[in-house]
Amino acid sequence: MSDCRESAIAKTESCGNGSSRMHSDVSKILEKIHDWEEFDVFELASTTQGTPLRAVVEYELEALGVIERLGLDRDKLTSFLKDLEEAYSNENPYHSSTHAADVVQTVATMVEMDDWSDGLEDWESLSLFIAAAGHDVGHKGVTNEYHDRVQTNWAREFGHHGSSVNEYAHAHITVSLMLEDRNDFMHGLDERVRRSVIQNVRQLILETDIVSHKSVCKKFADACKRGKAYAHIGEWPPEDRLQALTGLLHFADISNPGRPWRLCRRWGIRIHEEACLQGDEEERMGLTRSVYCAREDENTGEKQVTFIKSVMQPFCEQVAVMAPHFTGMIMPHVKEALAEWARFHPRHDQVST
Repeated sequence: MSDCRESAIAKTESCGNGSSRMHSDVSKILEKIHDWEEFDVFELASTTQGTPLRAVVEYELEALGVIERLGLDRDKLTSFLKDLEEAYSNENPYHSSTHAADVVQTVATMVEMDDWSDGLEDWESLSLFIAAAGHDVGHKGVTNEYHDRVQTNWAREFGHHGSSVNEYAHAHITVSLMLEDRNDFMHGLDERVRRSVIQNVRQLILETDIVSHKSVCKKFADACKRGKAYAHIGEWPPEDRLQALTGLLHFADISNPGRPWRLCRRWGIRIHEEACLQGDEEERMGLTRSVYCAREDENTGEKQVTFIKSVMQPFCEQVAVMAPHFTGMIMPHVKEALAEWARFHPRHDQVST
């Protein structure tokens, strides 16, 4: 293990609550953070007593050397991550801090396997990981369409921006927490750099809306095409680097079908359960349940197959331009997921998530 990773584990251990045994168990899990086959975010969530997000973000920023080189305030970073994690509702089957930690770990694995860190400015890496951590913070467990239909508080507060109510709320919460005095881990940075981090975090989160998928794919492809003129991503124009990172975060957010089946299955069932909870609430309100939100719907596997074939798999082929090692590693799992979901039946297969 490299000195940076040993230091990251030591610092992650030293800033947590709980017993030394728990710290030791967390360290053993974090040592596998880039092992796609072995890392289990559900195990980490259980071991950290429901707080996996802070552990993975602190570990990865330490391991990359970003905290030290930027001179970030570690205590305030810890405070920010605690507040951010607490703002997630772990009552959501899917949109929880465990999902956020899963996305952070996916980003970390891509960065490691395809060696991007040397091509990015430290503030860009910081933006990417903070956006990954906050991309679903405060999620109510309902879709943008639900917010608009019911005219929720979020719809009234953020709806004037457009249809991406959830994403505007997530960006607002993340940035607001970053700017709290107790959480201002960037207080030592040049003001221009601070503004750049905040702007990137906001844009990265906004583009995670699945409705933006086609637009994100096109902008990603265009940036990569222009990038062929350069030897390394570090030479790309800043706006193209941001589009590349936007696409990579978006891909990380929809990459569950690339997990080993034991994890892919759990995430798929959680997605279905959260949709059903929305349907239950719509029914209670006397509304027609939204598409895919009915408990009697037995097409869980069919919906996953459609999503993989029409959304995830084609984008995976695009992302391979920038992350050939990562995408090459997950493709066998994607094929396995297609086969498993095709024969999945909730009455027989849906057990504890």
